[in-house]
Amino acid sequence: MVPRICFLLSTFYYLLSTTCYSASFFPEHPFSSQSKGTTGAAFLQIPMGARAEALGQSYAASMAGAESLFWNPAGLSLLSEAECSELILGYNRLLETGYSGSLAYAKPLPAGVLGLGWTYFSQGSIESFNTLGDPTGGFTPYDMAFSLSFSRMRRGISLGGTLKGIRSQISTEGGSTFAFDLGLIRSRATELGNKRVDIGFLFQNLGAPLKIGSAADPLPFKVQAGLLWYAHPRVIGALDVHAPVNRSPYASFGAEFRYPWSGSRMITSARAGYSLRNTNQVDGLSGMTAGFGLGLSQLRLDYAWVPFGDLGQTHRISMTFAFGAPLPSLVVTQQNIGLPQEVPNVPTAPKPVAGTPAFSIAVLDFKTNGVRESDASEVALLVQDGLVQAGLSEVMKRESVLKVLKERGSSELNCSTAACAVRLGKLLNAGRVVLGSLTLFKKGYYIEIFSINVQTGESEFSDTAVAWTERDLWETSVRLGKRLGNNLRSRVQYNGTP
Repeated sequence: MVPRICFLLSTFYYLLSTTCYSASFFPEHPFSSQSKGTTGAAFLQIPMGARAEALGQSYAASMAGAESLFWNPAGLSLLSEAECSELILGYNRLLETGYSGSLAYAKPLPAGVLGLGWTYFSQGSIESFNTLGDPTGGFTPYDMAFSLSFSRMRRGISLGGTLKGIRSQISTEGGSTFAFDLGLIRSRATELGNKRVDIGFLFQNLGAPLKIGSAADPLPFKVQAGLLWYAHPRVIGALDVHAPVNRSPYASFGAEFRYPWSGSRMITSARAGYSLRNTNQVDGLSGMTAGFGLGLSQLRLDYAWVPFGDLGQTHRISMTFAFGAPLPSLVVTQQNIGLPQEVPNVPTAPKPVAGTPAFSIAVLDFKTNGVRESDASEVALLVQDGLVQAGLSEVMKRESVLKVLKERGSSELNCSTAACAVRLGKLLNAGRVVLGSLTLFKKGYYIEIFSINVQTGESEFSDTAVAWTERDLWETSVRLGKRLGNNLRSRVQYNGTP
């Protein structure tokens, strides 16, 4: 599959470069340093959204949600699994008096995900002079673009496209044109160190030259490909190769660490990246980028710091709002993706019953099917975090569970039957025990959880979900824990006492 995709994209790129060059869509020496400064609509090259910029612009395979509209539109389709809409607002404080802003909205539809976007750039007010050198007042040049995007995922392949309307104004002269972006993300294309790797491809700013007055300049077309490695449920690494039409190709790298805080709804992220784009172009520190993210329920704040050597520093800020589901979450139901009614080797809980008192809750390690035990233990911990975020204060910490079981002579840390859960629950003096399993299924991870009432031996709740990507496995796990916690709270009047 991957060689076929690469062949098709290479063929498309060759045909594109030969036809566009003859039609003056490209500068005279495309994809080389000889073409610097020969393209128009330079604002299209300004990154919108702080997360991707903090990753060194290594975004071909790493973008998801509304922010993807500015980078790789294929990432929009990941919203369809979260069943929520997103709105992102961005602001960039650039060098000198320059600034830019952006807005994007994405909404899942039955056929795919629809996105709308707007970007704006200005250098502020500029004084004008006549031919004699006398000042004649001032003017404010600006550039803007309106975007319409659509993306859809099928069998682990996300495809997306964006249509842009572009407008540039300089004093009394202005011009308009249109451009297209095309993107693809292939989930689980290969593996590295038994960890999945996704690939992404994109073509940006393919369109007719922008004409202002008597001058017409080609758009800053760009080809980009990248890999995304899920080194750990909380750590990702990205490597991209960029081929802009107005400079020589270069590479970029990025990494992100994310951590959900127990006992709160806060999720923090630390990011760093490095781009070879400006290497040896300016004196001083350049190329390196850094930033952080702060997620709280349905709001996420992202920041990026980008130095440009002796020219100064730039700061990027973006805020993302989710409507209808926690942010971000890649959860789909059994009906959404056509999972079979029976998944091999996954324990099934009895039918739920209600009306039992509330006691402390113990979360055991999950059973594994095709994944490492450490990954299943990590998912169990994240489900536990979700229970705490749902407001259940009497959730036993993992250290306490291990200590009590060891003191009472039990080596079991996971169960697949209600009888086992009752036995361990009595050893732990817990009112409820949460069981689960993590299964590598098709191109994603199938998670099942259920809670057992220790007094009755019956199941009170069971739920399933699928996370297509390992980087979002922990968000899915936390969301399942929240749903379980909300269900338990609705059954009894939970007051935090045993």
